[in-house]
Amino acid sequence: MAKVNAKSGKPVARLVPYSPKGEPRRPGRLRGRIRMKKNFDRRLPKAILASFEDRS
Repeated sequence: MAKVNAKSGKPVARLVPYSPKGEPRRPGRLRGRIRMKKNFDRRLPKAILASFEDRS
């Protein structure tokens, strides 16, 4: 049964029961298919790192 939330008499959201879709996750199903370089987690160069940080 769906319920409607309203604000000032206008509907803003409709709540419906959750129904899972698809198959459940299976850990490890991509094992051997994904490859990363050995240095994928190395420190970023300072110029790139600065673009992620707020230095105002």
